[in-house]
Amino acid sequence: MSSLTGTLEADVKIDASAEIFYGVICSSRRQLLSICPNVILAYDLLDGVWGSLGSII
Repeated sequence: MSSLTGTLEADVKIDASAEIFYGVICSSRRQLLSICPNVILAYDLLDGVWGSLGSII
């Protein structure tokens, strides 16, 4: 069995204020599934506590 590891980086144009973008990323992650369902299929907490600084999602 093999696995991929690394970093993915992209430039994306966002048509939203910084406050709205920050709110979606930090506290309304469920909205991401409906905003871009073809890109983000699912998410899960890998390490840490939901909503805390340094958690890995």
